[in-house]
Amino acid sequence: MQNIWLIDPQPQAASSAQTFAADAQELKEHSAFARKATDWTTIRQFSTTAECLAALKAAGRTLWATDLSQHARRLLPPSTGSPVAGLVVPEKLAIAFGTESVGCTEELLQAADVRVYLPLRGFADSLNLSVAAALVLHQ
Repeated sequence: MQNIWLIDPQPQAASSAQTFAADAQELKEHSAFARKATDWTTIRQFSTTAECLAALKAAGRTLWATDLSQHARRLLPPSTGSPVAGLVVPEKLAIAFGTESVGCTEELLQAADVRVYLPLRGFADSLNLSVAAALVLHQ
């Protein structure tokens, strides 16, 4: 994996300049924490989902979005061949991961060529975002 494209968090209905300033400070601190990741990857940031989707389309990428709904297709273990039943991994694949709290936005899900999920056993119905990303990329 070489390219990581990030969509800036969309502001909630901000009621004051103080809320905006707090969000800006949080983004600045997060960027400082993640800075070393750019040593090995190419990171591109977008202000909106629409901008990112347009760039994906212009780059000729197929979009798979992670999703826990009934519309998603199960990712299969690498030993079974194709990672998604009936699909072949495209040469230019983009995989969208949403936030831990709500997953991918409806805009991302609607734009996705395929929605995928990792089957889980036991009582958990979701994973930590970093764990989910690692497992999806492994598949």
